[in-house]
Amino acid sequence: MRFIKKGKKNKLKRSRARSKRAASAQPRQAGRQHLAVAGMLVASTAITAGVPARADAQSTKASSRTDQPSRSDLPPVHISIPAGPLDSALAGYIRATGVTVHTSASAVRGLQSPGVAGVYTPRHAIEILLQGTPLSYRFANAHTVVIENESAGKAALSAVSIVATANHAHSTSPKYTEPLRNTPQSLIVIPQGVIKAQGATTLRDVLRNVPGITINAGEGGATPGDNFNVRGFSARSDMYVDGVRDEGGYARDAFNFEQVEVAEGPASVYNGRGSTGGSINMATKSPTMRQDRNVTLTGGSADRRRATADVNQPLDVAGIPGLALRLNALWNDGGVPGNDEVENRGWGIAPSLAVGLNSATTLKLSYLRTAQDNVPAYGLEDFSGTPPVDTRNFFGLHGLDFERVDADNVTATLEHRFNGSLRLTEQVTRGHSETGRIVTYTRITDGSRSAKSHVTDDYVIDSQTNLTANVATGRIGHDIVTGVELSRERSMFGHYTVDGALPVVTDLSNPQTPTGFDPRVTLTPFPRRVTANSLGAYAFDTMKLGEQWQVSAGLRWDHFSPEYADSVSHPVASADAASGRVGVVYKPTEAGSIYAAYGNSFNPSIQNLAYDNLTGGNLQPESNHTVEVGTKWEMFKRRLLASWAFFRTDKVNARTADPTDASITMLDGNQRVQGMEVHATGNITPSWNVLAGYTYLESKYLKSGTPAQVGMPLNNVPKHSVSLWTTYQLPGHLEIGGGTQYVDRRLLAASKGTAWVPSYHVYNAEIAYHFTNRLDLRLNIDNLTNALYYDNGRFWVPAPSRSALLSTTAHF
Repeated sequence: MRFIKKGKKNKLKRSRARSKRAASAQPRQAGRQHLAVAGMLVASTAITAGVPARADAQSTKASSRTDQPSRSDLPPVHISIPAGPLDSALAGYIRATGVTVHTSASAVRGLQSPGVAGVYTPRHAIEILLQGTPLSYRFANAHTVVIENESAGKAALSAVSIVATANHAHSTSPKYTEPLRNTPQSLIVIPQGVIKAQGATTLRDVLRNVPGITINAGEGGATPGDNFNVRGFSARSDMYVDGVRDEGGYARDAFNFEQVEVAEGPASVYNGRGSTGGSINMATKSPTMRQDRNVTLTGGSADRRRATADVNQPLDVAGIPGLALRLNALWNDGGVPGNDEVENRGWGIAPSLAVGLNSATTLKLSYLRTAQDNVPAYGLEDFSGTPPVDTRNFFGLHGLDFERVDADNVTATLEHRFNGSLRLTEQVTRGHSETGRIVTYTRITDGSRSAKSHVTDDYVIDSQTNLTANVATGRIGHDIVTGVELSRERSMFGHYTVDGALPVVTDLSNPQTPTGFDPRVTLTPFPRRVTANSLGAYAFDTMKLGEQWQVSAGLRWDHFSPEYADSVSHPVASADAASGRVGVVYKPTEAGSIYAAYGNSFNPSIQNLAYDNLTGGNLQPESNHTVEVGTKWEMFKRRLLASWAFFRTDKVNARTADPTDASITMLDGNQRVQGMEVHATGNITPSWNVLAGYTYLESKYLKSGTPAQVGMPLNNVPKHSVSLWTTYQLPGHLEIGGGTQYVDRRLLAASKGTAWVPSYHVYNAEIAYHFTNRLDLRLNIDNLTNALYYDNGRFWVPAPSRSALLSTTAHF
């Protein structure tokens, strides 16, 4: 493959689009990068292994006296407990974390707590709550803490035993102030424990745990990276990293995920533009005052090899309180089971530093850098239904198809707690990603090939300022969040030009790249460039009217101002929009809630920046509205959260083609998705964990400029979908687990006929053995029945076949 640069110099150099054949003829630069990352992992682990943890890292009288290994700690949660009587503070701690607290009445009587606010592990939160008291604590296990008065000796714990309440999962967004059970919205959290147990390595793998989310292909020239539907509507521009929009058109690795959060239903009040069906937030790992160092080595089917490291080390430096360093790193090289020619190679590194942990003022600095060097696939294009040939064949072209990704992200977060009830947070993020790819597909109708190419460059700088207050007016308590978000985004979309006709496939059962195929590829300047400035101001208030009623309300105003240019400048409509959300919660008991909520969102023109074509660029925003009623209950000694919700979402002025001239776009469409969903997350017993869900979606084009669409379901929306994952810790050191996903058939394209993507049912299993506190071994077997299935249609690329992954984790 010969590259010729044309026009302005592009950041994607020709060497990053070299042919696979040429790359194999000389040492790969990526290989040297991988060795460098591996060296950093070894060096970091060796250095931090020699750094002792602070004996008094939290600078408090409360001391942890436990031999429980640190890896058994529960993950961080968002906690907001005001200063006040210690018994009340402990009750709030229990509700927020799900940890059982055992103590005596005499131990806590009359004591005051400074409170705690922020994102902390349960272990660190109890440290802060007990500051200034004569009490110590010890964790009997990860879910039970015992508090004692050292001066009085061990008290009889039978006097008072505070019972565990609440599932510990919580959104990391400061805009959600209540536990999940009291939040009037479907909000699903996939914790790190599930990600590890499943051996999930990508965002796509993680989101298979959420029924109602489907995966889109690169329709209409869009990129084949992460592209999802949530509740039937595209969430292409509704993906966030730590609350900041991430437009990049690439597949994200899970090595630096703390958890993944899916907020369902229109909610521009939280995120600004978009969020028609919901939003996806990837919460990243950050430093804590807990020493924890581990390295995982993985190998398996399709020559997959992977190494990850997670090193968290508190540091004892005179004059710098609450100092901790964390390093996450990745090296990955392998194929896709059942798709022999597809390759995924990459590396990543994510260092972060925190100062002032567990103090009034905390500063966190983080950096994330990832790079990928892949061979992607688009497979066969067929609008008539499932192709009658073996789709596990490679229908691309060796020496032409490639994918290169470079992405980095820098974030600084400053938090100051004025007291137990007032907190100010400032987060500034700068993100940048570049992609370059050529992906060839074959048409089943005549065997002709076509190459789609994408050259993208996305940049964002974002500032979010939040002020959180817990106040009371008379007998009404208020959890108030106010804030301002400023962002500037730049997005550029281009392509490569491949000279000459591509070779035709004469035998679809045996597609081959012709001998001597050496295309000439020209890299052109970016033909589409969009710059957008955004301003959002918002306020939320959760009012607690006694013990049983809560009313939450939020209002946001957004100004979105894009500028679009290709060969000439074009006028693009700016958008000024107000968004709101209101919910009422009734709590018949402390462990349960019944709620009703309403929310809306807006979709302006060019909301996906350069990923959108200019069609309809001067139109006003689309409007979306939703109503939702549901109930949430904590069960099995409040270890498991179960929820049930009914909802209806309407897009009332959808963009659609003019029925008299298809080249004209107008705001005259109407789309609806309504349905029901059930979720369960948590533990049935301390040893038995479950993450399960079922979603029913009924979608329909109520009105469209394309008559064939009216009455048809929306594209790629299954009526039924199920997800289940469960693990059980057997006596001794053995853990077993398994799960399944079922996705109903989905309409391929309402404008192309009535072909359907077939339904599928997949089973997965895992078994793990914990040899010691320092060594784990895990085997994951995916797609046990070797089912042939597709995540989406048009480009028929089969999902991975049956495969096995063996992982070894060493803790230092």
